[in-house]
Amino acid sequence: MTVTFAAPWHKASFERFLHEQLPQLLATRLPLIDCQVNTSDERYTYQVTITVGNATATYSNLLQPDDEGLFVINGQQYAVVPYAEHDDLASARVLCVGEQLFEYIQQRLGKAPADMAWDETLLRAWLPLDVWTQEFFANKDRDNIFVQWLSATNWLSRKQHLRRLFIKDRQHLFRPGHMGRTCPFETPEGPNIARILTLAVGASIQDERVVIVDERPEAGLGLSASMIPFLEHNHPYKLLMGANMQWQWITPPDPEPALVQSGNEPENADFWCGRNLLTAFVSWGEDTFEEGIVLSRSAARKLHYPRAVEPGDKLSDRHGTKGVVSRILPDEEMPHLANGMPIELIFHAINFHTRLSLGPIHEAVMGRVAHEKGNPIIVPPLHAPNAAQMCTQLRQAGLAEEGQAQLFVHGKPLEQSSTFGWVYWGKLDHLAHDKIQIAVTGSHGQRGQRQGELEYSALRAAGANETIKEQYNTRASTASNAGTLLQRVRESTITQNAAPTPSFAELTRRLTAAGIAVALQEQALTFRLARPEQALQLTQPMPHPWLPDERLTHVGVYPELAEYGALVEANSRLGRVRSSRAPASLLAQAQQQLTTRVQEFFAALLPPEKLQLEARVLFSGRAVLAPGARLQHDQVGIPDEIAWALFGPQVARVVGLDVAEQRGEQAAQALDEIMARSWVLLERSPALTPQAFLAFHPVRDPGRVLRLPTLACRLLRADFDGDQAAIFLPLTAAGQREAGDTFSIAAHLTREPAILPALLPRLEALWGLAYLSSSAEGYQALNDCATIEVARSSGVVTQTTLGEALQRVLQRDGVEQTLVVIEQLSRRGFAAAQSAGASIAPFIGLDGCYPVQSSEHEWEVQVEALAACTDYQNSNFGNQLLAVKSGASGEIRHMLGLSNGQPATLDVNGRLVPIQHGYRDGLTPEELFAAAVAARETFASVLQEIEQSEVSVHIADHAHSYHVLARALRSRQPGIVFAHAAALGEVDPLTDEDSRLFVGV
Repeated sequence: MTVTFAAPWHKASFERFLHEQLPQLLATRLPLIDCQVNTSDERYTYQVTITVGNATATYSNLLQPDDEGLFVINGQQYAVVPYAEHDDLASARVLCVGEQLFEYIQQRLGKAPADMAWDETLLRAWLPLDVWTQEFFANKDRDNIFVQWLSATNWLSRKQHLRRLFIKDRQHLFRPGHMGRTCPFETPEGPNIARILTLAVGASIQDERVVIVDERPEAGLGLSASMIPFLEHNHPYKLLMGANMQWQWITPPDPEPALVQSGNEPENADFWCGRNLLTAFVSWGEDTFEEGIVLSRSAARKLHYPRAVEPGDKLSDRHGTKGVVSRILPDEEMPHLANGMPIELIFHAINFHTRLSLGPIHEAVMGRVAHEKGNPIIVPPLHAPNAAQMCTQLRQAGLAEEGQAQLFVHGKPLEQSSTFGWVYWGKLDHLAHDKIQIAVTGSHGQRGQRQGELEYSALRAAGANETIKEQYNTRASTASNAGTLLQRVRESTITQNAAPTPSFAELTRRLTAAGIAVALQEQALTFRLARPEQALQLTQPMPHPWLPDERLTHVGVYPELAEYGALVEANSRLGRVRSSRAPASLLAQAQQQLTTRVQEFFAALLPPEKLQLEARVLFSGRAVLAPGARLQHDQVGIPDEIAWALFGPQVARVVGLDVAEQRGEQAAQALDEIMARSWVLLERSPALTPQAFLAFHPVRDPGRVLRLPTLACRLLRADFDGDQAAIFLPLTAAGQREAGDTFSIAAHLTREPAILPALLPRLEALWGLAYLSSSAEGYQALNDCATIEVARSSGVVTQTTLGEALQRVLQRDGVEQTLVVIEQLSRRGFAAAQSAGASIAPFIGLDGCYPVQSSEHEWEVQVEALAACTDYQNSNFGNQLLAVKSGASGEIRHMLGLSNGQPATLDVNGRLVPIQHGYRDGLTPEELFAAAVAARETFASVLQEIEQSEVSVHIADHAHSYHVLARALRSRQPGIVFAHAAALGEVDPLTDEDSRLFVGV
C-alpha cells in the first residue's frame, strides 16, 4: 500500500474561497466593480483590492496557507481543522478553512443600500476584511475552536494534525460512513472521543465531502495506525493508545529506524523517533508494578534525546504499551542473556492477556530475527505472519522457535524461560522535568494546586473541616494575607484565617458590580440593593436582568470580564448614535445591542460555578507518580526540591535562614526530622470519594517523582502510566492532626473496613504468592508471613482466600498490624515473581486443548472447561492460567481471546460478526473493525460513568437549608436568588455548615 501523507484539501479550499466564493459574496452584498487578488512577496500573506462605486480599498497582509495548508501568525504555525456538520460522514458537508472563513465573513457582511455614497473610509467600515480575518484566526466569537496551533512534536504529529476532522454534531460514536473515511482507532481518549477523528489514508476531502479513494481494508487506517506492525494482533483499545502516542514521541538528535517496520513509513530520517531496546517481559518487583518500567543505565544514556531520560519520564511502544520509568539500574543489575548481553528495558507480562495485546510480544521475537539477520523486517498492518510463520523465521535465524530462553541475574538463571527481544520504544513529551510544580509564595508564576467543588465534596464527606479551611482560605493564593505566609511560617506556627474566604470575597465583589451589597455582621449576612461606588453609567436605563421591576442605571466596573469590555463598547456606541441623529433603525439596533451586552455581562458575572469554593493552594506541589519500592504504607517519597520548598521555612525556624538556605548537613538533618513527624496530603483527581486524599509521612527522593507505596495504588487509582498527584502540606496544628487522623491509610481502613480488598496484594505480588503456594514449602512460608493460615482454592492461594484470611487478621490484631502483614506479603510475592522470570509465551494458545469456537454455546463450554483446568506448569499458558485462577489478573475469556477468538460482536452496520481468530494469529480486517466498534462504545461508557459520578457528587452535596446562601448554592441562576434577597432585605444567619465554610466563619 502506498501511503499518501499530504492533505491538499486545506489549500484547495482556501483557493476556492479566495477566487470564487469571496468575489461572489461581495457581488451579492455590494455594488462591486472589481476584486483583485495579489500574492505578496511574503509566502503566508496576500492582498486584495476591492472597488465599489468610486471607492477603492486595498487590504494587505491577509493570511493565506502554504501548500501544506499551514498558516503562520507571529512566527507560530497554525492549522485550521475541517469539521463535518454531522456524524454521518457518507453525506455530511465538510467545511475546510475556505468554507469556514466564507461563513464567518458572510454572517458579518450586510447588504448595502443602493444609494450609499461610497468612499474608502465607508468601504473599510462596511467591509473590514482585514479585521474580520484577524478575528477569525484569533478565535473570537466562535462556538468551536478550529484554528489550532500546529502540533509539531515530531514529523508524524505535523502530518497527523493536518488530517484531523472534527464532528460538530456528534450523536453516535460510530456510523457506517466512518469506515473507510476515518481511522477506526485514532480518536482522543477523553470527552472528545469520536468528535475528533483522523482521515483514513485512503480517503480525501473533495467538494465539501469525505470521499473514499481506496477501498482496501488497510487504506481505512489512519496515518499513525498504518505505521503499527502486527496491528491486528492488538485489541482496538490498545491501538487507540498506540496510534495516539506515536505522534507524542520526542524527536531524537540521531534517528534510529525500527528493526520491525510496517513498510508504510516515509523515506525521511526525521520520521524515526524511537529506539530499539532489548526488552524483557518479566516482573522486576515493585519497580515494574502496574505500568512501571525499569531501564538499564546504558539504555537511559542511549535514550538521551535533548535531555537524558529520568524516572517519571513516559515511554511507549507502537502497540499502546506505556508507562513511566520507575528505576534506572546499573547494567550489571539487569537480567542478562546467556551471552552476557544485558537487558535494556523491563516491562511486566502480567496483563498482556487481559489487554489482548500480543503485538509487542511478537515484535520482540521478530526483532530478534531482524537483529540476527542484520536487516529490518517488514510486517504490514493487516498482513502480519501467523504463529507458524513466525516460528519458521525464528528457526531459520538459528533461534528457539518458541521465542523464549532463560535469563540470568548475577550469573544465576531465572526459574523459567522468558520472552525478550528488540522492541521499538519512544520517549513521549510527558517528562518528569516539565511536570513537577511547586508553589509556596504564589509569586513568579507559582499558582498552587487547584482545589474545586469535587475536592470540597470529598473533604466534606470525610468531615475534614480544618483541611477545608486551610485549603480554601488559610493557604489560598488569593487570601488577603497570602503574601506574608512564607515569612509567617519561618517565624512561628500558623493559625486558620478568619472570614471571608477568597471565594466569598470574590462573590461579594461580583454582587457589588450587579448592584447588590452584601455585609458580614456578627456571623450573619445582610443583603440590600445599592449602586456600586465605581460604576459605569448606562447611556440608557433598562430593566435589571435579575429584577425586571428595578431600573438599571449603573453597572459596576469589572474589567477582568471580556463581557464588560463589550458592554462598555456598546454603551459608547449607543451614545455616539444618539448624538449623531442617526436613523431610527440604527438607533434601535444600538439599543438592542446594549441590552444584549448587559444581559451577557450579568450572565458572565455570576454563573453557578462562582458559588463553589475554589482555590489555588500555597505550600503545594505536583509531580508524576512512580512506584515506591521499600516504602512503608504510611510513607511517600517526595522529590528533594519539593521537600526543601515545602519544609524549608520550618527548617529556617529551627536552624536559621542562612543555614537552611545552604542546605548543608545540619539543615538536612533538621529537614528529615521535621518531615518524619509531619503529614502531607496526596490527592489524585477526580476526587470522587474521600479516598482521593491520602496522608503520608514524606521521605526525600533524589528524583522528580512522587513515589507511592504499592499498597496505596488502588485507592488513588494510580497505575504509573504518567498519572500525577498533587501534594499539600497542612501548616496548622489542627490541619496536621486532621490529616493523620482522617486521611492516612490506617484512618481510612479504621473508618471504612470495606476498603480492605483494595489494599490486598495484586498483579505480580498476588501471582507470586499463588506461585509460592503451589508447593508445600512455599505454602508454609506464605502462611508464616501472613501470621495465619490462608486457604487454597484450585491448589493455590487466591485473592478471595487471601482476603478472607486478612479479614481475620484485621479482627484479631487491628488495623496497623494488618497493614504490616499486607506489606510483608506483597514483598514476598514480588520477590517470588521476580525470581521465577515468569513471562508470556509469544505463541500462547490452547491448541489441542480447546478447538476454535464457532458458536456462543461452544464458547461457554470452553470457558467452563478452562475454568476447571489447573495445569499451572504448562510452559505455554500456565503463567496466565495461574494469574486468572488466583485473581491476580484477568479472566478465562481473556485467555480464550488470545488464541480461540471471542464471542460475536455487532459491527458498524449492526451485523453480528463472529470473532473466530485470536490475537495470537491476528484478527481479520472484518473482525478487527467490528471489535473497534465495541471498544469505542465501551470506552465511552466508562467516560460517561465518570462524568455521571461527578454530577451526582455535585447534586448530593448541595446545602439543604432555605437561607439565602444555601438557596443560591443550589440554584442554576444564583443571581436571581441574591437579587430578590437584596430587594427584600433578607438576613442569612449562616446556620448551614456548607454556607459557613463558604463564607469562612
